[in-house]
Amino acid sequence: MSWDLSFRLPRLASDDNVLPVRDSSTSAELHSETKIVTATLAGRRILIVEDEPLVAIEIENILQDEGAEIKIAGSVTAALQNIAQSQFDAALLDGNLQGSPVDEIAAALTRAKIPFAFVSGYGKQNHPSSFASVTVVTKPFLPSELLRATLGLLPARGEVVRLAKTIG
Repeated sequence: MSWDLSFRLPRLASDDNVLPVRDSSTSAELHSETKIVTATLAGRRILIVEDEPLVAIEIENILQDEGAEIKIAGSVTAALQNIAQSQFDAALLDGNLQGSPVDEIAAALTRAKIPFAFVSGYGKQNHPSSFASVTVVTKPFLPSELLRATLGLLPARGEVVRLAKTIG
């Protein structure tokens, strides 16, 4: 006998943060275990590179609600200064800033080993071709899309919760 159980743990804000991982248990075993690994933004430092203040604030609010620490840069110069002077776990990069391409920022993020995704109203074809494999969150976006993409940039560092059910 085997069971698959899913439920929300009280400390999690959304189901997007729960990644089920099953043990290779057999039905003959006396215990069935399920591990739940939580991917979280709590305490993660995220750089938002966005020139539209309302969009930047929207992204900031979504990520802060999940516990992220946010820094916003609205220009190429500000973004490059932040990358040089601070440590970030990830970045969300607009497709262009005030009409300027973001190639230099994408390259600086890569050199600093900061994973990033584009958050843009433009398709992939309008982003730097050398970064074609980078995730694009298309504006307008749903909060869950933004969170999923941001969490995808980060290695899981969640807790492992073991649930055991004794059979017979």
